[in-house]
Amino acid sequence: MENSPTGWATDGGFPFQIDNVAANVDELILVVPEIKKENKSGSIFITSPKIKFYPISKPPGRGIWRKIFFPFWFLYYLPLFIKLTLKTDFIHPIIPGDVGTVGIFMSHLTGKPMLLRYSGNWYKTKTLAEKMWKKYMEKYASPKRIILATGGGKKPPSTNKNIYWIFSTSISETEILSKPRKNYGLLQKKTNLIHIGRQTESKGTDLIIRSIKELSKKYKISLQVIGDGDFLPYLKNLAKKLQIENHILFTGKLTHEEIIKELRKTDILVFPSKTEGFPKVVMEAMSQGNVVISTGVSVLKDLIPESHAGFILEERSPEEITKHVEYLINHPNKFVEMAAHAIEFSKNYTLEQWRKEINKYIKMLHFK
Repeated sequence: MENSPTGWATDGGFPFQIDNVAANVDELILVVPEIKKENKSGSIFITSPKIKFYPISKPPGRGIWRKIFFPFWFLYYLPLFIKLTLKTDFIHPIIPGDVGTVGIFMSHLTGKPMLLRYSGNWYKTKTLAEKMWKKYMEKYASPKRIILATGGGKKPPSTNKNIYWIFSTSISETEILSKPRKNYGLLQKKTNLIHIGRQTESKGTDLIIRSIKELSKKYKISLQVIGDGDFLPYLKNLAKKLQIENHILFTGKLTHEEIIKELRKTDILVFPSKTEGFPKVVMEAMSQGNVVISTGVSVLKDLIPESHAGFILEERSPEEITKHVEYLINHPNKFVEMAAHAIEFSKNYTLEQWRKEINKYIKMLHFK
């Protein structure tokens, strides 16, 4: 077995991370559902010569119809799946996802080594599929089937010693600020808050908007909301109802490069989410010197205190958000100190560091 084996991977919506897997193998065969409609917004393009693409169609239908048609879709592509499985040294499935599930099945059927990455919330399995995946991972993880659960914490994800935490990231070393900025709005008597994410009720953006209502009575303050979603119309109406539209900017979905650019103009990331895995936006914000105010969900309950770059909300409320923002406004020296910690801490969570982690687990796989 060579030091750099050949692998085939399923898609998981993480092209920049797939590209880093390719850096550790001689060839990476990527099996991905083909999307006919081009969508450049937020896209990150892969150009690595080591990657060979095998585009396939998505299983047809939705809901119950998708389940009915899935076996026929699987049988149609089965010869291709067998061919690729026999050709490769290991399989890197990424779930949740139909193709990821196929990767697990092919690994189990042929006995091929597997490096499985679960990108869902490890502690909160909602759907039947998530519960089945987790039950499988807990039972069958082994030196030949290493499981990477997206998240982190002081405790391992499982009593099965072959299941490990893996962080998720989108920042490279070259994107991280070399030192804290001198032009923070907070130091110029105007505080710029930011929130990034798909706008759903669980993200808590409405709590930030209500906090802005109170903060705007005493301070010069602004909030930028990045991301689209079904909850966005409600948030815009709430801002209008509270008569603070001039304090809030809704920018919709942005590319990674655009988000980094906006983070260099803001001071504080407010992230009162109900549930998360390993939110990449937190590291993006830290890398640009933003202090973080967040709920203690998943890895954040350990990551934020460890970084000394933010606060964990004791309760998920506008009042609690207001309290911490006011503290930073009234203690600018502390803010600068925490911003410096944020930049330094983010260096541990770059794509380059992620590549080293993946390479470590590939080398741990038992190929015999």
